[in-house]
Amino acid sequence: MVAWILLSLACRTPKPAAPPDAPNIILVSLDTVRSDHLTTYGHSRDTAPYLDSIAADGVSFTDSYAQASATTPTHASIFTGLHPYDHEAYGYSRKLVSRHVTLAELLRDHGWRTIAATSSMKFDRGSGFSQGFEDYLLFGDGAKNRRSKKVSDGVRALLAEENERPVFAFVHYFDAHAPYAAPAPYTTLWHPGMDAPAPEDTTRFIQHNQSTPVPGPTRAYLAALYDGNIRFLDDNLRSFLDGLAIANGRSTLLIITSDHGEAFGEHNYLGHSSKVYEEIVQVPLVVRWPGQIPPGRTLDRRVQSIDLLPTIGALLDIPIPEGLPGRSHADALRGVSPTPPRVIAGVTDPVVIFNRPRNWGLIGELDGRRFKISRQTDEDLRLFTLDSDPGAHRDVIAQHSREAGLLMEAAVALGVPVGKRPSQQVENLRQLSQEQVERLEAMGYIDELEQPPQ
Repeated sequence: MVAWILLSLACRTPKPAAPPDAPNIILVSLDTVRSDHLTTYGHSRDTAPYLDSIAADGVSFTDSYAQASATTPTHASIFTGLHPYDHEAYGYSRKLVSRHVTLAELLRDHGWRTIAATSSMKFDRGSGFSQGFEDYLLFGDGAKNRRSKKVSDGVRALLAEENERPVFAFVHYFDAHAPYAAPAPYTTLWHPGMDAPAPEDTTRFIQHNQSTPVPGPTRAYLAALYDGNIRFLDDNLRSFLDGLAIANGRSTLLIITSDHGEAFGEHNYLGHSSKVYEEIVQVPLVVRWPGQIPPGRTLDRRVQSIDLLPTIGALLDIPIPEGLPGRSHADALRGVSPTPPRVIAGVTDPVVIFNRPRNWGLIGELDGRRFKISRQTDEDLRLFTLDSDPGAHRDVIAQHSREAGLLMEAAVALGVPVGKRPSQQVENLRQLSQEQVERLEAMGYIDELEQPPQ
C-alpha cells in the first residue's frame, strides 16, 4: 500500500481572497493524550516541557472535554462543530458525509490554503475527513513511531512553498497511542524495572484485559510507558514547530488539543473507545497567537471539541453555519469580557460526551457544583459530583435525584437521543475490506467493526 496519499482537491470556482492580515492557522491533534498526564496540567513527571512552553506563551484551558472517547467521532465534531449524534460518524465503519460543512471548507472558501497531514488509518480516503483540504497527506501505514517525522516533513515542505494565501494546516500525531513502544530511551524514562507486557505488545494486552482488574504494578508500568510515549510526542512537536518557516510571513494562530485520553484501570478499565470516564474524555487545549492573544494565562472555562469551529470563526471574523451547538471562546482568549454562561434546564455550561445512545455523559453545573450524569454500556444511569469526586468514582444519584432530573432535561433539550435505538441510516456506512478489519483488530478497535447490512 502506498505510504502516503496526496489528494489535490482545489475547487475550480474562484474564491474570495483572505484579508491582508489573515493569520496562518495550525491545528494540532495529539491522539490519545489525557490532560492530567501533561506537565502543563500538573502531572508530576516532565512529560511535555515543550507543550508547557507553548502554554506559557499562550493560553491553556483547564476544563476541556473531547466530544467522544474515540478518534473518529471527536475529529468529526472538531471539523463540523456538531455533536456525534448529529454527524453520526461514530467510528471507522461510519464516515463523515459530505452534506456536513467542515472547518477546512469554510477556510478554503474564505481564501485560506488548506493542508492536512495525518498518521492513522482512521483518516483514510473513505473517512470523509478530506473534505475541504486542497492537500491531504496520509501516513497511516508502517511503523507508528516513524510516522510523525513523515507528517512533520510533509507539512514543512508544503508550508515552505511560495504562496501569498494564509494557510490552514491540520496536523495529527499518533505517538501516544498504544502500542507504547517509543524508541529508547523513552520507554524506560520512568519505569525501567518491569518488562511484561513488552512495549510492543501493549495493544494486545489492553485489548485482552480491557475490563479486567489489573494489578497495581502493571497499571503503573503501563502508565509509565504511556508517559514516555508522550515525552517522545512532545519532542516530535518541538522538532516540527521550532523554527517553522511559513513562506507567506503571516502571523500564526496555533491550537493544540486531543481527541480523547487513555485509562489505566481507574475504573477497572484499560484504554479508550467505549467508555466516557473522566480520564478518557478530559483533554488538553492550548492556544497561542502572538500579538493577538495575551500570553501566560490559564482559563478555568468548560470547553469542548464542538467549540473549536465557532471560536476560530470568531477569532478570524468569518461567518460559520447557523445553528451550531458549540460556543465561541474568542473573547476569553482575547482577554475581554467572555460570553455569559449558557444555562439549559437550570444547568450551566453543559457539555455532552457521546459515543452511542447507551454510552454517553453530560457534565454541567448546578447551584455552583459540577455534576456528571452518564450511562455506560450495560450500566444504569449514574450521577457523580466532580468537585468532591473529580475521578467520578462514587455514584450519588440516590442522594441527588433532583440534580439528576435537571441534567436529564438538559440532555433532552440538547438533542441527546436518550434511550433511543441507534440510527438506522445507512448513508454513512462503509463496507470494510478484510485488510481494514485486520488492521482495526490489531489496533484494538474491535468495537468499530460495524458492517453495512447485506
